[in-house]
Amino acid sequence: DVIVGADGPLSKVSTAAGLDGQKRFYFGAQAVVHGNFNPERFLTYFGNAAPDFFAWVVPQSSERAKIGLAAQQQLYPRFRELLKQHSDGKVDHVEGGNIPFYHRRRASAPERGVYLVGDAGGLTKATTGGGIITGIISAEHAAEAIHEKKNYEKLLRPLRFQLWLHAKLREMLNRFSDADYNKLIHYMSTTRVKDVLYNCPREFPSRMLFRLLVKEPRLMRFGLKAF
Repeated sequence: DVIVGADGPLSKVSTAAGLDGQKRFYFGAQAVVHGNFNPERFLTYFGNAAPDFFAWVVPQSSERAKIGLAAQQQLYPRFRELLKQHSDGKVDHVEGGNIPFYHRRRASAPERGVYLVGDAGGLTKATTGGGIITGIISAEHAAEAIHEKKNYEKLLRPLRFQLWLHAKLREMLNRFSDADYNKLIHYMSTTRVKDVLYNCPREFPSRMLFRLLVKEPRLMRFGLKAF
């Protein structure tokens, strides 16, 4: 009687139920490569080095690392350049996939007994592309809606508000220059800001943003880029 679409960003359940809306994606690629790495440090690239999202180099040891990049366009030329910069050319494993970019669309068709959770419903964080915790939260709401005959879309509203904030933050970051990123990193490097970041879950920016602004009012200068 019930179908739960938990089949990822290219969900066939979503398509069959007419719940696709206007899907938008980031495209990600990652490789395990050989080279010389500092296992105590991982690198993250923003701004002109990785326009419209970010790139990463995460060591597994002093000789191997995961190198990846996500973008909306020109992914593979940038990915190849990243591999060229950080590896000795030996690649063990390559993987890639779509990362849903959150925007408001229906995640259920209760009249047909269909509910979408996680990536299948596009319920991911636009700031980082993360979707594990938001997927778990949406799955809990779907279970409640099914077992207790509640409205899934209403249950999702608090999560959607958080995801909307993530989307606004992503809009802000996409307007950043390299100078803006340098200022942001400078502001975020203080002990008082790090304490907030350590104690507030990233999944819920509404709990974090006010505390950040209290601790570091200069962050307010970036607000106009988001709204």
